[in-house]
Amino acid sequence: RASQRFLLDAPGWFGESGPPPLLRELARAVWQDETVELRYRRRDSEVVRTAEPYALVLKNGTWYLVARVGEAFRTYRVDRVTAVRPDGAVFDRDERFDLAAHWRAEAASFVRSMLREEATVRLSPAGMRLLRFAVEPHAARRAAEEAGEPDAHGWVVTVLPVESAEVAAAELLRLGAEAEVLAPPELRARMAEHAARLARLYG
Repeated sequence: RASQRFLLDAPGWFGESGPPPLLRELARAVWQDETVELRYRRRDSEVVRTAEPYALVLKNGTWYLVARVGEAFRTYRVDRVTAVRPDGAVFDRDERFDLAAHWRAEAASFVRSMLREEATVRLSPAGMRLLRFAVEPHAARRAAEEAGEPDAHGWVVTVLPVESAEVAAAELLRLGAEAEVLAPPELRARMAEHAARLARLYG
Protein backbone atom coordinates (compact mmCIF):
# COMPACT_ATOMS: atom_id res chain seq x y z
CA ARG A 1 0.00 0.00 0.00
CA ALA A 2 1.23 3.45 -0.90
CA SER A 3 0.26 4.84 2.52
CA GLN A 4 2.85 2.56 4.12
CA ARG A 5 5.58 3.65 1.69
CA PHE A 6 5.14 7.41 1.30
CA LEU A 7 4.13 10.12 3.77
CA LEU A 8 3.79 13.90 3.55
CA ASP A 9 4.26 15.60 6.92
CA ALA A 10 3.35 19.23 6.24
CA PRO A 11 4.23 21.20 9.42
CA GLY A 12 7.83 22.33 9.17
CA TRP A 13 11.04 21.91 11.15
CA PHE A 14 13.44 23.54 8.73
CA GLY A 15 12.85 24.78 5.20
CA GLU A 16 14.71 23.25 2.28
CA SER A 17 13.86 22.77 -1.37
CA GLY A 18 14.80 20.63 -4.35
CA PRO A 19 14.74 16.83 -4.56
CA PRO A 20 18.00 15.11 -3.52
CA PRO A 21 19.97 13.35 -6.29
CA LEU A 22 19.29 9.76 -5.20
CA LEU A 23 15.61 10.15 -4.39
CA ARG A 24 14.45 8.33 -7.53
CA GLU A 25 16.66 5.31 -6.88
CA LEU A 26 15.46 5.09 -3.29
CA ALA A 27 11.81 5.48 -4.31
CA ARG A 28 12.22 2.59 -6.74
CA ALA A 29 13.73 0.41 -4.02
CA VAL A 30 10.94 1.38 -1.60
CA TRP A 31 8.26 0.52 -4.12
CA GLN A 32 9.85 -2.79 -5.10
CA ASP A 33 10.81 -3.85 -1.55
CA GLU A 34 14.41 -4.23 -2.69
CA THR A 35 17.33 -4.45 -0.27
CA VAL A 36 20.04 -1.85 -0.92
CA GLU A 37 23.50 -0.94 0.23
CA LEU A 38 23.51 2.68 1.41
CA ARG A 39 26.48 4.96 1.75
CA TYR A 40 25.53 7.68 4.22
CA ARG A 41 27.36 10.88 5.13
CA ARG A 42 27.62 11.78 8.78
CA ARG A 43 29.17 14.96 10.13
CA ASP A 44 32.71 13.62 10.13
CA SER A 45 32.59 10.31 8.27
CA GLU A 46 30.71 8.07 5.87
CA VAL A 47 29.14 4.75 6.80
CA VAL A 48 27.83 1.86 4.70
CA ARG A 49 24.65 0.05 5.68
CA THR A 50 22.68 -2.81 4.17
CA ALA A 51 19.10 -1.64 4.51
CA GLU A 52 15.54 -2.60 3.73
CA PRO A 53 13.95 0.67 2.53
CA TYR A 54 10.41 0.77 3.89
CA ALA A 55 9.23 4.30 3.21
CA LEU A 56 10.01 7.87 2.20
CA VAL A 57 8.71 10.85 4.16
CA LEU A 58 8.64 14.44 2.92
CA LYS A 59 8.91 16.85 5.84
CA ASN A 60 8.77 20.53 4.87
CA GLY A 61 10.84 20.07 1.72
CA THR A 62 13.31 17.57 3.21
CA TRP A 63 13.11 13.88 2.30
CA TYR A 64 13.72 11.14 4.87
CA LEU A 65 14.17 7.42 4.30
CA VAL A 66 12.73 5.00 6.85
CA ALA A 67 14.63 1.73 6.57
CA ARG A 68 15.10 -1.43 8.57
CA VAL A 69 18.73 -2.16 9.39
CA GLY A 70 19.04 -5.46 11.18
CA GLU A 71 16.12 -5.58 13.60
CA ALA A 72 15.77 -1.81 14.06
CA PHE A 73 14.03 0.86 12.02
CA ARG A 74 16.19 3.90 11.34
CA THR A 75 15.61 7.26 9.69
CA TYR A 76 18.06 8.79 7.21
CA ARG A 77 18.07 12.16 5.50
CA VAL A 78 18.02 11.40 1.80
CA ASP A 79 20.25 14.35 0.93
CA ARG A 80 23.00 12.73 3.00
CA VAL A 81 22.85 9.45 1.10
CA THR A 82 25.84 9.50 -1.26
CA ALA A 83 25.38 6.13 -2.96
CA VAL A 84 22.66 3.51 -3.41
CA ARG A 85 23.40 0.02 -4.70
CA PRO A 86 20.48 -2.42 -5.01
CA ASP A 87 21.58 -5.98 -4.31
CA GLY A 88 18.73 -7.63 -6.23
CA ALA A 89 17.16 -9.25 -3.17
CA VAL A 90 13.52 -8.64 -2.27
CA PHE A 91 12.72 -8.41 1.43
CA ASP A 92 9.51 -9.37 3.22
CA ARG A 93 7.85 -6.36 4.79
CA ASP A 94 6.80 -6.54 8.41
CA GLU A 95 3.01 -6.32 8.14
CA ARG A 96 2.87 -4.83 11.63
CA PHE A 97 4.83 -1.76 10.49
CA ASP A 98 2.69 1.39 10.64
CA LEU A 99 4.37 4.29 8.86
CA ALA A 100 2.20 7.04 10.33
CA ALA A 101 2.67 5.76 13.89
CA HIS A 102 6.40 5.26 13.37
CA TRP A 103 6.83 8.78 12.04
CA ARG A 104 4.84 10.34 14.89
CA ALA A 105 7.19 8.63 17.33
CA GLU A 106 10.25 9.79 15.36
CA ALA A 107 8.97 13.36 15.20
CA ALA A 108 8.28 13.43 18.93
CA SER A 109 11.74 12.05 19.66
CA PHE A 110 13.30 14.69 17.40
CA VAL A 111 11.51 17.52 19.19
CA ARG A 112 12.50 16.17 22.60
CA SER A 113 16.12 15.97 21.47
CA MET A 114 16.05 19.68 20.61
CA LEU A 115 14.48 20.76 23.90
CA ARG A 116 17.49 20.08 26.09
CA GLU A 117 17.22 23.09 28.40
CA GLU A 118 14.55 24.32 30.79
CA ALA A 119 13.13 27.69 31.71
CA THR A 120 11.05 28.63 34.74
CA VAL A 121 8.26 30.92 33.64
CA ARG A 122 5.31 32.68 35.24
CA LEU A 123 2.20 32.72 33.09
CA SER A 124 -1.10 34.56 33.32
CA PRO A 125 -4.30 32.64 32.56
CA ALA A 126 -4.18 34.06 29.03
CA GLY A 127 -0.50 33.16 28.72
CA MET A 128 -1.24 29.59 29.71
CA ARG A 129 -3.99 29.34 27.10
CA LEU A 130 -1.82 30.87 24.37
CA LEU A 131 1.32 28.91 25.18
CA ARG A 132 0.44 26.07 22.83
CA PHE A 133 0.45 28.53 19.93
CA ALA A 134 3.91 29.86 20.85
CA VAL A 135 5.97 26.74 21.56
CA GLU A 136 6.25 23.12 20.46
CA PRO A 137 3.28 20.94 21.51
CA HIS A 138 5.54 18.72 23.64
CA ALA A 139 6.82 21.78 25.52
CA ALA A 140 3.31 23.14 26.05
CA ARG A 141 2.10 19.80 27.44
CA ARG A 142 5.07 19.59 29.79
CA ALA A 143 4.41 23.13 31.02
CA ALA A 144 0.78 22.26 31.72
CA GLU A 145 1.84 19.18 33.69
CA GLU A 146 4.44 21.09 35.72
CA ALA A 147 2.27 24.12 36.51
CA GLY A 148 1.89 24.95 40.19
CA GLU A 149 -1.16 26.28 41.97
CA PRO A 150 -2.43 29.62 40.60
CA ASP A 151 -1.96 32.72 42.73
CA ALA A 152 -4.70 35.17 43.63
CA HIS A 153 -4.64 36.59 40.09
CA GLY A 154 -4.55 33.22 38.34
CA TRP A 155 -0.87 33.30 37.43
CA VAL A 156 1.07 30.03 37.63
CA VAL A 157 4.77 29.16 37.76
CA THR A 158 5.87 26.26 35.58
CA VAL A 159 8.84 24.62 33.91
CA LEU A 160 9.10 24.93 30.13
CA PRO A 161 11.45 22.77 27.99
CA VAL A 162 13.34 25.01 25.54
CA GLU A 163 15.90 24.60 22.80
CA SER A 164 18.09 27.56 23.79
CA ALA A 165 17.82 31.00 25.34
CA GLU A 166 17.77 32.61 21.91
CA VAL A 167 14.97 30.42 20.55
CA ALA A 168 12.99 30.57 23.80
CA ALA A 169 13.12 34.36 23.85
CA ALA A 170 11.70 34.53 20.33
CA GLU A 171 8.91 32.12 21.28
CA LEU A 172 7.98 33.68 24.62
CA LEU A 173 7.93 37.20 23.19
CA ARG A 174 4.80 36.11 21.33
CA LEU A 175 3.03 36.04 24.68
CA GLY A 176 3.86 39.67 25.43
CA ALA A 177 3.08 40.71 29.00
CA GLU A 178 1.29 37.41 29.69
CA ALA A 179 4.60 35.68 30.49
CA GLU A 180 7.50 36.44 32.81
CA VAL A 181 10.75 34.47 32.70
CA LEU A 182 12.11 33.74 36.17
CA ALA A 183 15.08 31.58 35.17
CA PRO A 184 17.64 31.03 33.78
CA PRO A 185 19.27 34.46 34.13
CA GLU A 186 20.47 34.46 30.51
CA LEU A 187 16.95 34.05 29.17
CA ARG A 188 15.52 36.63 31.59
CA ALA A 189 18.20 39.10 30.48
CA ARG A 190 17.34 38.46 26.83
CA MET A 191 13.67 39.08 27.51
CA ALA A 192 14.48 42.32 29.36
CA GLU A 193 16.67 43.46 26.48
CA HIS A 194 13.92 42.76 23.92
CA ALA A 195 11.35 44.53 26.11
CA ALA A 196 13.59 47.59 26.41
CA ARG A 197 14.12 47.70 22.65
CA LEU A 198 10.39 47.47 22.05
CA ALA A 199 9.77 50.25 24.56
CA ARG A 200 12.28 52.48 22.76
CA LEU A 201 10.77 51.59 19.41
CA TYR A 202 7.20 52.37 20.44
CA GLY A 203 7.88 54.93 23.17
